[in-house]
Amino acid sequence: MSWNFNPMAGPWLTTHIWEYYDYTRDLNFLKETGYELIKSSADFEVDMIWENNQLKEPRYVPVREEIV
Repeated sequence: MSWNFNPMAGPWLTTHIWEYYDYTRDLNFLKETGYELIKSSADFEVDMIWENNQLKEPRYVPVREEIV
């Protein structure tokens, strides 16, 4: 397993976008750039864990560092 495989990295990185907005209150940045990145990251994670209105089993187990 590669050290850099982490499906949760996207949502974690988008917290920096939100923190930038929270600090600057730059609504224009949020509308033009930030919101789309945050939303697409959240949509990606939802697609990874939900299928037919049911929770999928995890494909990545961080403790074991392998794809199941």
